[in-house]
Amino acid sequence: MPRKSHTKNGRVGHKTSRRSPNRGPRSKNSGGHIFSRLFFILLLVCFIGGVWSFATGNPLPFIGDSISQYSPQYRHNQSVEAQMHHSDKADSLDSDENIGPDGELLTDETSGGDIGILGSAKKSIKKLVKAVNGDVSSNNRNVIKKDNEKARTPAPSDKTKMNQARTDSSKAKIALVIDDFGYRQDVIDAYNALDIPLTYAVLPYKMYSAEAATSGHAAGKAIILHLPMQSNAGANAEDITIETAMTEGQINEIINNALAAVPHVSGVNNHQGSKATGNSRIMSFVMKALKNKGLFFIDSRTNPSSVAYQMAREYRVPAAVNELFIDNSSDEEDIKDKLRQVTQMALNSPSGYAIAIGHARPHTVAAIRDMIGPMQEAGIEFIFVRQVVH
Repeated sequence: MPRKSHTKNGRVGHKTSRRSPNRGPRSKNSGGHIFSRLFFILLLVCFIGGVWSFATGNPLPFIGDSISQYSPQYRHNQSVEAQMHHSDKADSLDSDENIGPDGELLTDETSGGDIGILGSAKKSIKKLVKAVNGDVSSNNRNVIKKDNEKARTPAPSDKTKMNQARTDSSKAKIALVIDDFGYRQDVIDAYNALDIPLTYAVLPYKMYSAEAATSGHAAGKAIILHLPMQSNAGANAEDITIETAMTEGQINEIINNALAAVPHVSGVNNHQGSKATGNSRIMSFVMKALKNKGLFFIDSRTNPSSVAYQMAREYRVPAAVNELFIDNSSDEEDIKDKLRQVTQMALNSPSGYAIAIGHARPHTVAAIRDMIGPMQEAGIEFIFVRQVVH
């Protein structure tokens, strides 16, 4: 019981504690008012922070990164990172769980089931963010799915590519080179009339060299320089010939002058040259000159010990090697037999082609004319020799 005391007027009352005259009376609900104010301030801060974030793309400094993680740029970065490290889980990139640890603050499950105005505000913010980011997320997911589909498709191996190439072009191929154009005129029109790709090897400085090159080019034939080189047989057949005692300067001069004498040249092969093609020093000079001019080289293979192709590869000059002379005999039936032989070589070759050399002679052109049909029926396609250099 409170202790009773007598006042000046004699009434009995409860003794009260002394209070400072400057302090007001104690309110029974002062604690509740403080909590309500704090709650309102927190709600206001959240609302202002959300509006600021969506208006500027940046969170308020005191809000932190929790809202910024729902910006389009953040979602894009997250999708790219997930694509790099978790491409096999691309289908789940748009779910809320992939946003980041701070993002969980905006879900009902992790907020303890928000209620009232604050909970509604958070849900509204989340819906608005998802509406803004919807297109970005779905586009990211579609891009990643397409990339994953490409990644899961194995690239064809080199062996598969070679098999496909052979299947796409099943015909075996023969490149015919016709040497010694320039000596005579009577065969030029006959060869031009053949309706197949042929490569004319034209000698320089001959009476019909320019005519053969010009008319052959007009007829759709390919032109190469038939470059004279020293033979083991003794005296040179041509006045201007590359010899093994020459310097690099002398060889360059011969090549430059010979190229100037024959128009439409795309490559070179050797005329004779059984001695010169066996000399690595000489052939290195030749290949350097051809490399500088962007020309290919065909080794006529007049010497089984030729180093011409080897030196061409060393100097990265596109090159190939003759496999058969078809007209060492002037008999047409013998020439036809050689054409049948080269047909079998091409059909049986792992590379699918063969290279053969004939000459600008009447019997040779007649034999070729008669054999075009049978060779094509056997599955042969005629090509230019430039198509097989490598």
